[in-house]
Amino acid sequence: MRRAKQAILDWLESNKPALVDQEIVVQIRHAVGEVGEHTLRHALRESGYRLDPMVEGVNQSTPEDLARTLLVLAGNYVQAAPARRQAIRAMVVEAKAHARFAAANRKLDRSKLEEKREALLWISTWVENPPLFAVWLNARLAFKRPAPPDKSSGQV
Repeated sequence: MRRAKQAILDWLESNKPALVDQEIVVQIRHAVGEVGEHTLRHALRESGYRLDPMVEGVNQSTPEDLARTLLVLAGNYVQAAPARRQAIRAMVVEAKAHARFAAANRKLDRSKLEEKREALLWISTWVENPPLFAVWLNARLAFKRPAPPDKSSGQV
């Protein structure tokens, strides 16, 4: 029996959708059969196909992916009708639970643990106030960047 991930990738290669949205996900699930949400989402992310924000979800793979997906979801949240807002919020709250679990993993090395804790902070902040998240993230990233060397003092 083929692995679910490979079956998803094969379906995408055969059908070549321009955008993987909720409707395409339903078609994939119908063709592939029962597949876990985690396996489906990761296979889709790795596929290289363009994903609808509600399909990609909150991507915590890298800080750049996390920032990108949270910003897109915040923008969608602001413009969405109440039912869609609720769905977006539920997705981010679920990601927060995953981030909380990852941030509590004592087996991670110090730098990876700090990255997971930072991700939890970002997601928690998004949940608190999605419309202000972009402003907060820009301030946070500016604060976290090292200051440029002071050339006037002769130190580099």
